[in-house]
Amino acid sequence: MRISVISPSFNQAKFIGRTISSVAKQNYAAKQHIIVDGGSTDGSVQLIEDAKSSHTHIETIIEPDRGQSDAINKGFRRADGEILAWLNTDDFYYDSAVLQKIADAFRANPGIDIIYGRGQRLDTDGKVIREAWINRKIFTEWDFWKSLGILQPSLFFRRTVFDRIGGLEEHYNLQMDYDYWIRMAKAGFKFKFINELLSCAVVHEDAKSTRDRQRQLSECISMLYHHFGELPAEWYDRLADFHVTQVDQKIDATRGRRDELIQLKTRPLARFTKEALPYSAAPLYFPQRLIITAFDSEYFYQGINLIASLHRTSFLSFDKIIVFSLDLSRTEIGHLNSLEKVTVKQLPPAPPSFPDFTDPKGRAYKSACIAAEGLDISDGALVLWLDAGLSICSDIDEIFHLVNNEDFFITNHDDSRHWPFYNVQFTHDEAVKVLNASTEELIAPHMCSAIVGYKRGGQYQDLIYEARRLGRIRSAVMWPKVASKEERKRFPKLNNEEMEEVRKEATETKISPTELKKKSPYYGHRTQSIFSILCSRYKAPTFSSSLYRQGNDISSAASHRNWLSSAKETDELSHRSSLEGLTKSSRAFHHRGTYTDLTGLLFRRFIEPAFVVGNGPSLRGFDFEALRGRIWVGMNAAYRFWDDIGIYPYIYSCLDTVVLESHKDEVWRLIQNKGKFGIEFFFLRKCFLESYPDAVAVPGIFFLEDLQKHVDWLDRGKVTTGSFSLYFCAFLGFYNIGLLGVDLNYVEKIDEAEPEGRELVISREVGSNPNYFFDGYQKPGDRYNPPNRHADMHLRSWNEAAEVLAKWPISVVNCNLNSAVRCFPFEDAKSLMDIWDQEMQQAMNAAQTFDQLVERQIVYRNVLLEAISEGAEGFFPTEEQARRTAVWYRDVRRGGSVHRSLAPAVEPLHPQVRVRDASSAQTEFLRLTGRVLTIGAWGAETEEYLKQAHELLPGVDDPVSAADHLKKIEAFVRRQRDHGLRGMGNV
Repeated sequence: MRISVISPSFNQAKFIGRTISSVAKQNYAAKQHIIVDGGSTDGSVQLIEDAKSSHTHIETIIEPDRGQSDAINKGFRRADGEILAWLNTDDFYYDSAVLQKIADAFRANPGIDIIYGRGQRLDTDGKVIREAWINRKIFTEWDFWKSLGILQPSLFFRRTVFDRIGGLEEHYNLQMDYDYWIRMAKAGFKFKFINELLSCAVVHEDAKSTRDRQRQLSECISMLYHHFGELPAEWYDRLADFHVTQVDQKIDATRGRRDELIQLKTRPLARFTKEALPYSAAPLYFPQRLIITAFDSEYFYQGINLIASLHRTSFLSFDKIIVFSLDLSRTEIGHLNSLEKVTVKQLPPAPPSFPDFTDPKGRAYKSACIAAEGLDISDGALVLWLDAGLSICSDIDEIFHLVNNEDFFITNHDDSRHWPFYNVQFTHDEAVKVLNASTEELIAPHMCSAIVGYKRGGQYQDLIYEARRLGRIRSAVMWPKVASKEERKRFPKLNNEEMEEVRKEATETKISPTELKKKSPYYGHRTQSIFSILCSRYKAPTFSSSLYRQGNDISSAASHRNWLSSAKETDELSHRSSLEGLTKSSRAFHHRGTYTDLTGLLFRRFIEPAFVVGNGPSLRGFDFEALRGRIWVGMNAAYRFWDDIGIYPYIYSCLDTVVLESHKDEVWRLIQNKGKFGIEFFFLRKCFLESYPDAVAVPGIFFLEDLQKHVDWLDRGKVTTGSFSLYFCAFLGFYNIGLLGVDLNYVEKIDEAEPEGRELVISREVGSNPNYFFDGYQKPGDRYNPPNRHADMHLRSWNEAAEVLAKWPISVVNCNLNSAVRCFPFEDAKSLMDIWDQEMQQAMNAAQTFDQLVERQIVYRNVLLEAISEGAEGFFPTEEQARRTAVWYRDVRRGGSVHRSLAPAVEPLHPQVRVRDASSAQTEFLRLTGRVLTIGAWGAETEEYLKQAHELLPGVDDPVSAADHLKKIEAFVRRQRDHGLRGMGNV
């Protein structure tokens, strides 16, 4: 069993000899030592070459590299051993028997992939500082959640691990080993600890992890946040502790320097710097992240499309979407409120002097919405406005990080190079006066307010408030977006170079805004002029549209068309493939209605089951009372039966164009009485609009042709009402779907039907109808297609639906054992209803429990991190706060009066805990904040913890029930996150 040891080297001449010697002295013959040097200038290369000439087991790679990880990966690729390890050139093996012990351990454990042991930390003189802490029980990736627990040079792994997961991630500069261990665990490889001292890690000032411990901790937080989506408080505590003390706890046993540390902590704390917390790091203090938008009924589908894109790309990166209603209908508001993380709010009242303040085309309301007027938002929250005409292409987390770091975000127009964009060209003369715009502000680049982000209470809060004030002045905003022909004739038409000359002249001669307006072309007024001019006034940061908000000529034309006519005309042209010119790097597409993809829209626990009720004869004698109050789909001419029994479906579906034309008047009757009958949705073909064009304005009506443009898995060839009703239920977000009356044993032509062309028409009263569950289903004059106008059309359509939905977290059950549809499991209807009713109740209880746990998690976490967050950038203005934070740290570390800070948070929420002393308070508090976070992150959880957590669950008496409830809701939420429910909910 050959063992390959890789040593990356760069200017380590004073240590490398000991490293080389420790491998050479190993009494294990089947060894290979590959030393990779990236171009040392301190004599290391000569030392390496001299050693190579003396030892046949040494191989070298002397060439430039991209850093330590690249060097190690080069060595792994060159290595030919069955076992791999890397030994940095300032570390060495504990004794000469290490490799032999490793080989013996791997031979004795053929099912083990990674073996690790103990190690020591030494100073440069060889004196032991202390033995490294090792987690001796590592089984899954979650064992790395709170701590690393492995000393890197003391770990060895099989070559098969590298072959499967690849090498180290090069973008990590300080935590590449930690990331690698987690990746190993996630891939399912088995770890084993052996109780042997294997290595010595030298701690010195030039070591990366010692030289930049704070950045190492920040990178660690970023890496763990990437892997787990949430972090326990311990990592933020470590970062804050080091920032306060500047003492590296990994080399300092806190017991020995307790008093000194306390003295350090009583000094005023310096602020955290942006350099200490790079962009990629997880937020130190978890500010609230809000997304705000607004639209009316015309832009309703554009708004839904925006929400779908956020759910699809960024569900874990924001807390809430606030939709300000611009006179949305009650039904539309209800549809929006049914979506995950979406809340609809009414706009604040219009100013008395500005009655058309909420006119959608005027967009005067926009600055009020961006300012979150009427919303209770605390300082530090990150607010991001997104136009309804946007579709988000990648995780919005990146933009929130920019808002957090810069306090402001807005994009320019660098994606449109064929004409200049300056404020003077898009600001009406009267608006210039109201805004009191200077020449400098008018010749500044014109911004796009489709995306505006800011930190609440940050350095640009006054910009937001001033924009809100100006937006309530009618003469500042209510001007035509497109200049009239007469106005355009008054101005010269300038190209980029000519406009640049005008700007240069305005800068040099200091002409007045009025004179500047006479020299510049005017293309019309845009309400975003307010933000654009204020950005220049406040020197706010701006960002590239090419990267963060890309449009194209098609979307620009749509913007013009929407202004002149109606957004609904654009909706007619919208399609999920309308991505012309969009680059892969773009974070958002400003399509303005030309692109729609509703895939991935998520709904608020749509846990009720739904039934697709066909009209087959197997339903003869079925008690339809069992469907009263349930969600079910009825179709085609079955309304004749529903009228008799007084029970109507939740969804009506009719997709056969011949049948729909034959029954169009009765379908319109159902639509007009939808509230009376309790029919919430209609799933129809667009040919219906030829007879009843007003149906286009009725909420809850979906046309198959529209959805096929926006949802790829609905765009299929042969359409049958039954199978596509199943698709529609999945589209709406149902997890459990039952099939009733789906038989497919058609008599292709009954005696009472006569052919007319390619159709059939009922020519006389039907006696006993073999195709349907009641005899009056078809009446004289009804027209319809032959059931299978293409061979086995219905059966093939059902089988195709089964293949598509098999990839989804959806359960479809056929309640007709004699059905020709055999691609779904079977179950008796009553038994199925009982099972799903029980599961639904359990899921509802679990959902309530989950919400309560998350609420407690947030409260506990905020209390625990209060002192740390005050030390973050912008949160630590006074010496008094620094002193108070230092006292908090002292109490926590020494176990003094910590209960005074914990008891107010713990006792009201958790009455079973009676905080009697500092030790019990701290223990209880850390237990709750630590493990409850795992459930908040939808992470894997153990039976043991679930049993411990039962005391947190109101209304659950025993730990087994608590465990079951939590598991159900955890699985439910994970399905939503991982698969992205492909529906639109109640839209």
